[in-house]
Amino acid sequence: MQVIEKIKKYNFDIKHLAILFTILISFEIVMFFIFKNALSYFVVSTQEWYQEYSSSRIANYTANSFEMLIETLRLDEEITATERNKMIQKFDILLNQQLIEKDIEEICLFIMVNGKYKIIDSGEILFRVLIEKNKDIPPPLYDHSEAKKYFKTTKDKLFSTESNQTIISEDQTFFSFIPFVPDGELIGVMYVRSFPNFNAITNEFIYNYDAIALVFSILILTGLFFMYLISSNTVNKHDKVQKELFLQKNEHLTEKLNHEKEFVFTRRIYHAHHKAEKIIGFINSDLKEIKGNTETVNRITKYSRFIGRIIYDMKWYEPQLSTIRNPIFNTNVNEVIKFLVDNLFMRLSIKTNVFQIKTQFDANFPIVHVNEFVIWEIIEPLIQNSIYHNSEIDVTIIIKTEYNDDKKESIISIEDDGKGISEEMLIETNGTKRIFLENISSKIGHDQNFGYGCFIAHNMTQKCGWKLDVENLSLGGCKFKITIKH
Repeated sequence: MQVIEKIKKYNFDIKHLAILFTILISFEIVMFFIFKNALSYFVVSTQEWYQEYSSSRIANYTANSFEMLIETLRLDEEITATERNKMIQKFDILLNQQLIEKDIEEICLFIMVNGKYKIIDSGEILFRVLIEKNKDIPPPLYDHSEAKKYFKTTKDKLFSTESNQTIISEDQTFFSFIPFVPDGELIGVMYVRSFPNFNAITNEFIYNYDAIALVFSILILTGLFFMYLISSNTVNKHDKVQKELFLQKNEHLTEKLNHEKEFVFTRRIYHAHHKAEKIIGFINSDLKEIKGNTETVNRITKYSRFIGRIIYDMKWYEPQLSTIRNPIFNTNVNEVIKFLVDNLFMRLSIKTNVFQIKTQFDANFPIVHVNEFVIWEIIEPLIQNSIYHNSEIDVTIIIKTEYNDDKKESIISIEDDGKGISEEMLIETNGTKRIFLENISSKIGHDQNFGYGCFIAHNMTQKCGWKLDVENLSLGGCKFKITIKH
């Protein structure tokens, strides 16, 4: 009674129920025929594939048996009459035993004799040709006109690729040609004609599916009827639960967003700390030479300022744009790159031949109104990328600056002759190549602290109003290119 009252609450009458069940039954019928056709197609396709596989496998097996039998025969010893008869008998067995199979209809060998391909279907003739090297071959025992016809159509492809070839006729007869290579030398072709038939299994499979589908259709329709009655009782509760779930999900997303911001900020601190630790080591080394050495003092000053820039970046999740580019900054890009190469990458306690860096500076490269330490943050990870990803080979890195007065355009390029970048890292996502996305790295066994340098370089070039791109070179290696419009 309660169920009836709930149904009345939703104003369903006999017409609505009739329409609903008509739609459901129609849907079931349509789905039944769709699945039946799909199953029939699958079974027939599987049958055709297995027929071809079975035919090719039998032909391959027969050819391999001949090859192994010939390879085990010691041709450097004299063959007695008894051994000769045994070998001929074995050849005849291999040629005839496959015909006992109900699916095999014809089998023979095409052997090159006197510049022409001859058909052999007798163990006696095969022994004379392969073992005794007799060139006088009588006609075959049976008519193989169909084999000759298909052999002519596949001969060129068969011998050019030295791979199995199978032709399927309209009546599902399979003509298989297998290269015959005893002792690794291609001297002929094994031919097998077969007609594998699995229609009985296919029909039985489809018949059983029809019976099972009918039972399942009845059960599904019955289940849908009772589910309809039960669902009307749970609609209100479902709405309440959905609202609560929405609120919980909203809270979860807010919490997750805050967590991700904190996580990103933590990684920025880690990345900055790693750089600062390296620079501090250089400062400690230079302090020992500070006595009256102006060049050393200037170098320490730059190191210290870079540390100050890093600390500033650690303070702010999004640094102010005016601290990145500003008319008060007048930076010589050539000098920044030269300082990085001489005092960061080539400053090693032990000289190495693993990598070398060459520079080609354009003296007309204009001054840019960008903080020099921001340029440092862009150039350094790109050079480091070329070094790290080519650590197993000797690599040459070439850094160029170019200025085109006609286009009012400057180019900074960093290229190497190493292994290049994997193609998957060059796939674009929303207009940005994968290598420039956050937390993306091709380093094997990388952890969460990798995949950040190229991301920072790309992010900083955007804030400078520049464009950063990367491509693989045709002769090997890759090239990072920074474009500056003036």
